[in-house]
Amino acid sequence: ADPLMMGALIRQDKQTIYVGDAHQQIYEWRGALNAMKRLPYPQTLLTQSFRFGEPIAKIANVFLKALNENIPLKGNPNQSSILAKSLVYGTKDAILCRTNATAMSHLLDGLKLGHKVALQADSHRILRFCQGADSLRNGKSASGIPELAYFNHWQEVQEFSETGEGGDLKTWVKLIEEHGTTTITKAINSLTMPSHADYVVSTAHKSKGLEWNRVQISDDFLYDINSLAVKITPEELRLLYVACTRGKNLLDIHHISDLLHGLQHKKLILG
Repeated sequence: ADPLMMGALIRQDKQTIYVGDAHQQIYEWRGALNAMKRLPYPQTLLTQSFRFGEPIAKIANVFLKALNENIPLKGNPNQSSILAKSLVYGTKDAILCRTNATAMSHLLDGLKLGHKVALQADSHRILRFCQGADSLRNGKSASGIPELAYFNHWQEVQEFSETGEGGDLKTWVKLIEEHGTTTITKAINSLTMPSHADYVVSTAHKSKGLEWNRVQISDDFLYDINSLAVKITPEELRLLYVACTRGKNLLDIHHISDLLHGLQHKKLILG
């Protein structure tokens, strides 16, 4: 919750019950506060999930432990859940990604295979990026698009994406070089409604509060692993915690299996 909303709620002369999870604070970058840690009221803990069984709860607890949570989450004993690797064809209900660019990549891959795919990401931002890329290619400014505002032409974007600082742009550049902005724009404008789709592609941020039977975690989350330690930010841990608790029956953690192993067996460096 942002400070304005919290101030209005606290000042009202009514009984108020706050329900939430302090570890699902994933909008700090836009000014949200961790409301659950700021409220001066009595607290009652709900530690058992109604959504998923114990196998998924164990994955959630890996991230919670890394976030210094001492009270583990319990799975629903009446819910059958498994950890498994999804197949490409139709055995998932949602693919959860960190970025809009990776979500777009999954969408295009799915359409190429003939899948009916729904997209739950910042479609407007994706379209704006394509417009900015076209402007730079035509020698014009892309001043209205934050990611591209400081470049003078598309070649500069390509070169910057290959540097360590430009890693976030690399997927975008690859998408546009492989598919072109026309194909990406056409794909955005011809999406399948979620109720009629084979599966949904969503960013982890957009997935908060939602659930699917079978969830696949994508490979674009940020962390570094070496032989001794795992380096990851608390924000990324919280985002992964949210993503991995969206599934009910099946959770595919194949792409982050190295991270999970590292968090359980290696030194953790938060930063």
